[in-house]
Amino acid sequence: MLFDVAVEYSSLFLNPGQQVGRERVWPWESAYFTNPPSMYGEPYHEVIEAFKMVGFEKPKEYSEPEDHIALELEFMVHLIRLTTASVDTGQLEFALGYVKLQKEFLKDHLLRWAGKFSERLMTNSEKRETDFYYALGMLLESFIKLDDQTLDHMAAELTEISEEPKEDQAAGESNQETQKTQAEEKESEISLEQLCMVRGRVTYTRGSVPLAEVKLTRARSSMESAAAPAISTAPATSDSAESRMVTTDVAGAYELSDLEPGTYEVMVTPPKGWNYAAKPQTVELVAGEVKIADFTLELVPLETILEGHVFDSNGLPAKGARLEDVVCDNKLKSTVTDSEGWFIFNNVTPGKRFVRVNLSGHLSELRDFTIEDGEKTVLDFALKKAAHKIQVIVLNEEGKPLEATVQLFQGGPFGSVVVQKGQTTKEDGQYAFDVKEGEYSVLVQAPYYELAPWAGSISEDKKIDFQLTRIDPLRHTHPVLSPTEAERERGNWSG
Repeated sequence: MLFDVAVEYSSLFLNPGQQVGRERVWPWESAYFTNPPSMYGEPYHEVIEAFKMVGFEKPKEYSEPEDHIALELEFMVHLIRLTTASVDTGQLEFALGYVKLQKEFLKDHLLRWAGKFSERLMTNSEKRETDFYYALGMLLESFIKLDDQTLDHMAAELTEISEEPKEDQAAGESNQETQKTQAEEKESEISLEQLCMVRGRVTYTRGSVPLAEVKLTRARSSMESAAAPAISTAPATSDSAESRMVTTDVAGAYELSDLEPGTYEVMVTPPKGWNYAAKPQTVELVAGEVKIADFTLELVPLETILEGHVFDSNGLPAKGARLEDVVCDNKLKSTVTDSEGWFIFNNVTPGKRFVRVNLSGHLSELRDFTIEDGEKTVLDFALKKAAHKIQVIVLNEEGKPLEATVQLFQGGPFGSVVVQKGQTTKEDGQYAFDVKEGEYSVLVQAPYYELAPWAGSISEDKKIDFQLTRIDPLRHTHPVLSPTEAERERGNWSG
């Protein structure tokens, strides 16, 4: 049974093209809202924001994007646990907030695409003896709909309970705590009528911000000591500390009470991982005043950057070195170094990436790197001098120069690594590769022309002529100039 399930998993999610009538089942939400289906679309970024709202992080050992079906379901489990914990501790308002977050996530994400995923899963599942993935698709679709209905009932019930009178809530406090509070109030030089309050809400473009830290610091005169010890949320009296901190609730609300009159600075720190910020506010409190200080967090753009320097074989900055095959904004980008050998790629798509460096007279270098969202990665290259040159000349049937893509593989015929690649021009149809001694393969391809291969050993400079044969585009069946982005990243191509 386990073997059958493993084979079925492979045919559904990994190698659908090997079986007639089978399509790949995309487990990422982005694939259902992009054309052609791709990863890291808008839903991916929306899901990350939803995770950050309650401090949810995917396991570090899990390499799939956040909008993978398994992670979205795990996030719902996380919200259920928060709801249960809130009910167990009597914090029904928090519980209601978490139920609403579940409803919102279902509406914005799972209800939009889980049904399509389940349908595709069932349609493409082979009905083996286990029918494992077919049954899984049926179960998922039914469960999502049932969960949506259940959350409606929970929200209604929690709303009804939370609106009931809470007259006996204060009765639960112990006499000892009451007496202690009264004693502290009597010792205070400021009466209760003089104490103040600051309250408000923390929001951002998509709603409230729970779990944000709101810190209030009292401004001190130049005559006072600069040291200001931090304390918890205990009431501040005339001789207590100058700093207070609370955390916003599920509705993004906060409250700082029992404050002495004076001048305060209020700052907001968003939950961990949020690249949002708001300017601090200064509030002036007079005796008995309640001040409202609302904050709207704004996105702080954090670019994901790859930068560095390229040096030639003499250790000098390499001007004009070409760097390519870097995925930025989900598209392949290239750039060249400046007079200092410096380069930069902005908005690099997070994940495992590749960069290829080419410089005339030097060996090409391909390097992989992993970059996180909002991170800056620095890579420096010290290129080695090439021993030989492969000169490629591409002509059409009439013997005229042809614009074509030329790829050089390490090993032959057609090894697994693309050492270099380039583009010939209509002017001369030529391109040159700088190489060391060894076995190489060359593949030339142009739209509506047959692929032209070459393989051999290089121990000296080599000139290779290609004369491509034109084909009928209406009868053309194999791909031309259409490697997928993933294949480009790996440096592989297969026609």
